[in-house]
Parts: sequence; C-alpha cells; structure tokens
Amino acid sequence: MVQLRDYQIKTLNKLIKYDNSFVFWPRQTGKSTLISAYIENFVINNSGKDILFICDSRRCIKYARNKIIDNLYYLVNNIKNSNKISFVNSNILTFFSFDFDLYYHLNFLKPELVIFDELYISDSTRDDVKITEFSYYMKNFNCKSIFISSRIDTRVIKSLDYRNQYYINIIPTNDKDLHLSENNNDYKIIINELSYKPDELLDYFDLNYQRKKKLKKLNKIADGK
Repeated sequence: MVQLRDYQIKTLNKLIKYDNSFVFWPRQTGKSTLISAYIENFVINNSGKDILFICDSRRCIKYARNKIIDNLYYLVNNIKNSNKISFVNSNILTFFSFDFDLYYHLNFLKPELVIFDELYISDSTRDDVKITEFSYYMKNFNCKSIFISSRIDTRVIKSLDYRNQYYINIIPTNDKDLHLSENNNDYKIIINELSYKPDELLDYFDLNYQRKKKLKKLNKIADGK
C-alpha cells in the first residue's frame, strides 16, 4: 500500500468522503503520493471503471504516469499504451492533456473519476470553455473529481463550486512543517474569499486558522448544537 504521512492520511479520508475536492499544496508536499493513494482506494473498491487523468500540458503526462506506476505497480495489469494504465478489477486510467478535446474524452469514456493535475485558468477563452464543459458533465453524470495544484486559482473554484459542495484543502507555501506558517496577506485574502465554505468543507493548514476552527467547534458543542 502507498505509505502516507499523518496530514496525507487525514486529507485522503476527506477526499474519499467527499465526491468533489480541491487540493492546493506547494511543491514537495506529497501531492503525487496522495493522488496515488486515492487511485489505489478507488481501484480496489471498484471494477470496470474509467478514470480520466488530465494534465495541464503534454510534457506533464509522462511524469504523472511514471509516478503512479511506481507507487501502484502491484495493482497494474498493463502499461503498453503510453496514455493508459490498466489496473486490476478492469479499471482503466487514461491520461490526456488539457490541450486536447475535453468534451470528447468525457463523453467517449464516461469516466467516474476525473483528476486534474496542476490545472489553472489562463486568460484564454479556451480554458473557460473547457471548465464549462466539465461543469456541464458534472451536472449530468455521477462523477467524482479532484483538482490538485501548487497554485490556487479562485476562478476555477468559483466556476465549479457554485453549489458549495466541494471540499477544499490548502497548505500555504511558506508552511515549512505543515503546521505553522507566517502571516501571508495573499492567503488571508484567499481564505476570506472562501469564507462561505462550511467548516467541514475547508481545511487550511495554518495554526491560527486551526485554533479558531477548533474553538468554534467547541463553542457549538457547549451550546448544544
């Protein structure tokens, strides 16, 4: 099984609990390992399902594919196709770049899990159209999704979280030990923008934020709520 640290285990449990999630973690914090663990859980507990893994660019596909194969080699059945991984229980993961036709892949494969790796919206109309296409697909099919990136793009969040159903997990970039962080005005602005989220749908790895969240929970318990 994929070996995870405590903060990765906590996040994985949330990803499994909620069908749709955003994970915004800095580089070198274990995003790829977390995604491998999620795919592991999905493959073991499902059969005959299609997984779509969407990278921001074509050059990222090879890295993402090799990482998953290394982490989940014991679940892999076939890797002959450079854009696919065949897993046990007849589950198939297909890679493609955001440069390709998203609408075609969604409707041809009808995936039950879609993973977006390092996705953010550029200033081009193309990206907005693709996000709209995915939003439409989400409305009409029972699809799980995870957006994972080292950069927070609130436009992506606002485009998809209009029903306030996405779970969001954030580690600030200056958080060296994953528990403490210095004051960061940019993150304060982002967290303020996400203040509409219920406590259970937003995890922010900042000591002050976690203290306030815990105090709020204790007050609710004290009030009998």
